[in-house]
Amino acid sequence: MCDLRSFPWVWVFALVLVWTLAGCESSGSSSDAPAPPTSTISVVPAFITLEPLDLENLYQRDPFSEDRLHAVARVGHVEVAEEPIEIRFRGSSSRLLPKKSFNIRFAERQDFLFGSARMNANATTAR
Repeated sequence: MCDLRSFPWVWVFALVLVWTLAGCESSGSSSDAPAPPTSTISVVPAFITLEPLDLENLYQRDPFSEDRLHAVARVGHVEVAEEPIEIRFRGSSSRLLPKKSFNIRFAERQDFLFGSARMNANATTAR
């Protein structure tokens, strides 16, 4: 069980999405070795907020429930409108671990998800 007294009234966790777009540059001459790949890295913060009762429900209910709870997301570096999302735990046996992974579904396709409306936020643990 999770002690919800340790959570703030409005629970927000930040997801940081990083993707790398890599390409190769070449001088065009066949005798020259290709230049090393160049990369552009973009970090997009995403803040997800659940109502206190929904947060309590998420952690108190059966961890294997496939029912999604309503939440809102703010994505980006500037003031952006909150977007409706649905969220639930994801995984199989990992749902029983203290650190949870989440399955997130946006109402509309998102550019930062390369046109997808779905995202998994995977928990990682050190061994």
